[in-house]
Amino acid sequence: MNFRYDIDLLVLGPAAMLLVLLLRRLLDLPERLPRWNRWLSWLWLPAVLAFAYSVAYLRRDTALGEAYFLFVFTVVLATLLRLRHYRPARTLLVGVGLGWLRWLVKVALLLNGAQLRPPFASYYTIASKLTTALVIGLFVVAYNQKKTLLKEQKQREEEAQARELVA
Repeated sequence: MNFRYDIDLLVLGPAAMLLVLLLRRLLDLPERLPRWNRWLSWLWLPAVLAFAYSVAYLRRDTALGEAYFLFVFTVVLATLLRLRHYRPARTLLVGVGLGWLRWLVKVALLLNGAQLRPPFASYYTIASKLTTALVIGLFVVAYNQKKTLLKEQKQREEEAQARELVA
């Protein structure tokens, strides 16, 4: 269908909330950053407001969706920076930082109406695919790091209980 408004924003809002759900489970955000976690619950709202704008003015502007996802990446990056002392967050920081740079270049090109020249356009496409694969891979690595940290913590607690029983 050919809509006269930006329907992509209705997909990007739930995608952002899925990303927030993954971050909450992976980084234990309700415990580590409770106030920040409440703000993340409203990350979908700018997508709805941008969609309402595109419907009200009957504009289909791809820059709105790209700018919204850059905003989402910025919020995720800020969350990871606040948790940089936690090993899984540091791992994700690398991938999300590269993804943020990719989206920043994309939005800057869209807003300026510029395009990359032919050899650089293919390099950018390849880099985009590699960045996506890297982010997914680093999510898996961070999940495994979290499981390892939980096992180590449980083992330390058991050792502490054993020492208390001996003493």
